[in-house]
Amino acid sequence: MGSIKNIKTILIGCAILALLLISPYCFEQNQTIINLLPKLGLNFILCLSVWGGSVLIGTSAERLFPLIEHPKKRIIYQFTLSAVYAILLVNILVSVFFKNGYADGEFNIKFDWTATLLAIFITFFLIAADIGKEFFMLWKSALVESEKLKKETVQSQFEALKTQINPHFLFNSLNTLAAIIPEDKDKSVEFVEKLSKVYRYLMQYRDYDTIDLKTELNCVEAYFFLQQTRFGKNLKIEIQISDANMNLHLPPLTLQILAENAIKHNIVSSAKPLLVKIYTSDTNLIVENNLQRKSVIESSTKVGLLNIQNRYQYIAQKEIEIIETEECFKVVLPLLNP
Repeated sequence: MGSIKNIKTILIGCAILALLLISPYCFEQNQTIINLLPKLGLNFILCLSVWGGSVLIGTSAERLFPLIEHPKKRIIYQFTLSAVYAILLVNILVSVFFKNGYADGEFNIKFDWTATLLAIFITFFLIAADIGKEFFMLWKSALVESEKLKKETVQSQFEALKTQINPHFLFNSLNTLAAIIPEDKDKSVEFVEKLSKVYRYLMQYRDYDTIDLKTELNCVEAYFFLQQTRFGKNLKIEIQISDANMNLHLPPLTLQILAENAIKHNIVSSAKPLLVKIYTSDTNLIVENNLQRKSVIESSTKVGLLNIQNRYQYIAQKEIEIIETEECFKVVLPLLNP
């Protein structure tokens, strides 16, 4: 079916080009449709013949000089061969039909400048269409491949990040749980429930591009409960979110990543308590912490902030803003429409 559609397109294209080529004759005196039919027929045959030859030449040109590797050589080679073929073909047909090429029993090609220019015009038109179509297909293919590669890169970074979160977070959480079981069984049960909630969120929304802020906050609040159980009053959290923004979206695990970065890179002690603020301004979500960097930082894959940046760029073509001063570290996240 595809080939039939192709043939129809070619025939229609050649017919339109043939009509364009005879259009100047339409304004001559005493011209009738019957008088123009031979010219129309010849032009159609010319276009079709030149197109057929150009296809064969184009196929050989693609084998010798792929467009993506040798664009200049490809265009010169294809146009030169196609032009020579078209000039010979057009002049032969013109000699046969209009210039009595048969004389004294022999056939002689009688070159005609008008026919030659006509051949060059047809060749240029067909080559431009062919090269243009191929360029478009290559561009489209490259665009699809680029998007696929970009998505795979972002996804692999996200997978690396989740791999990083799981063992470190689980190890620290189990140590904390082991410490509180003898002291407070009720709190131990709550701790296990919150830990389960965080991992359930990770498993449930791991393949989502975005999640609503309300759901993300439920997870990060559970995460902060676990961390505050570990650090006590040395870790403080303030959340101020307007109700109007609760249904807006952001990439999943964004808040947990930022919270974990704050804890990982900063001192958390009774002398230097860490305060993490999460609040909204217009349609931006801001995560801020007081800056008190550790002299020795835990091992890291260094993909946290980069992953958030890449996911925002991929999902919404938006940038996050990172602001660092002597007193605080702040990340401004644009909230997305569902």
